[in-house]
Parts: sequence; structure tokens; C-alpha cells
Amino acid sequence: MKITPQRILIVENLISLLTLPPMQDTVAVFGKGTAVSSLTHLPWIHTAQVYYWGDLDTHGFRILHSLRATGVQTSSLLMDLPTLQQFQDLWATEAKPFRGELDLLTTAEAEAYTYLLANPGVRLEQERIDWSYVLATLAAQGLLNDQLH
Repeated sequence: MKITPQRILIVENLISLLTLPPMQDTVAVFGKGTAVSSLTHLPWIHTAQVYYWGDLDTHGFRILHSLRATGVQTSSLLMDLPTLQQFQDLWATEAKPFRGELDLLTTAEAEAYTYLLANPGVRLEQERIDWSYVLATLAAQGLLNDQLH
């Protein structure tokens, strides 16, 4: 069976991936952390609109950066300072933050990454984000079809 999705959503947490509702013309895949760059062999990853949703921590941004470094044009979802601050009561501790330079982040992503560097140990795991907020964000990006959710 040949598939040619219009959109690809790479999700780092398996529970978050399995909880996603059906999305029209979209394939959701498990990124498996730093193994995300292995997805570049998929023929349709270079023609589809690619979204990455990782944990809001320094390693999540490092993984996003490494995916972009492979040449895959990628937009992040739910990886910004407003999302981080919205769910401050759900923060966990990032035991070993990454502190390297990430020059492939957008302005909004870099703002969140800089905040994380200035506040060592802060992390928001994607599975902790309120699901209604996740669905609203997916809908705002056009990833959800009203008839499908």
C-alpha cells in the first residue's frame, strides 16, 4: 500500500501518539527520541508538511534541531514559552539538561529554549499537557477535521 500523506506529525511520547484522534491526510509517527533522524529515509517526509511535538525541555529542542539538521523542513507544535508557562504546575525536573547551541530554532522556540537554560531543570513532558489544549492546538494548525474528532 502506497501512502502519500500531506502532513506528518512526529510525536515523542508513545502514549501521546496513541491518544491522537484520526487526522485527515496526516500520518502520526513515533519519534523515539534521538532516533527521530532515522525517519528521514521515509520517501514522503521530504514532500509532506512535517510537524514535531516533543517534550518542552532542552533535549526536546535538541531533537528538533537535529531533525532540521537533516534537511527536513519541520514546524514544532506545543514547544513554546506560552505553553510552558500555561502548565507551570505540571513541570517536572530535567535531571541532565542539554546546554549546547541550537541555531536551527525559530524565534519562539529559541525563546523557550533560552528560558529553560536560565531555569535549569525545568521540563514539561508532552503527556502532561491538558488534552483539550493539545486538541485546540492541533485544530488551529488545521490538523483536525471537524468530522473526525
